[in-house]
Amino acid sequence: MRDTCTVTSRATLIVYACPVGALARSLARYFRVAAERFGPNEAHAYMPHVTVTGFFHDTDPDLGDYSAALDQAMRQAGTTCSVAVGDLLLNDDFHGLTIESPWLQAVGSEFAARAPAATRTDAVRPKDWLHLSLAYGFAPAAADGLAQLVREIVDPWSPCTWELRLYERHGGNRWVAHQSWPIRPARLSR
Repeated sequence: MRDTCTVTSRATLIVYACPVGALARSLARYFRVAAERFGPNEAHAYMPHVTVTGFFHDTDPDLGDYSAALDQAMRQAGTTCSVAVGDLLLNDDFHGLTIESPWLQAVGSEFAARAPAATRTDAVRPKDWLHLSLAYGFAPAAADGLAQLVREIVDPWSPCTWELRLYERHGGNRWVAHQSWPIRPARLSR
């Protein structure tokens, strides 16, 4: 049902890959403890995720069409659904995990080509650098403490599965996941 009181609705949409399992649990604990000890930083405005596309906007989105386009993009990208955690980055102004996944990059590109455009106000931009942000926009004095905390709590190589999710961001950092798809790694043949 559409809100008839709103003259113009503008949805802010994005595609994320989100961890599920042991890695997700350790990330949730890290975010909680980091906020308690050092105060929230810009990464706290989001759930742990890998950005597959940048934000895009639509004045009258048909979420079913976007979901169908994402489903088709996943199929077109192929069955080698690998998402691998690479290195832990602990720079002075950014902490995160690098992610290696040609498959996610292919999904982002395919979705950008297939996403409905009739009422979309900007392009869907697939991301090249895949990463999972742990902390950024923090006070320089907190850098060492946050780095130590991530080393204590987060095991980047702990068991993890992933989900691809179509999110809508609302005011006040409220998020709605309109649909999610499990990312199933390809089975190796013997």
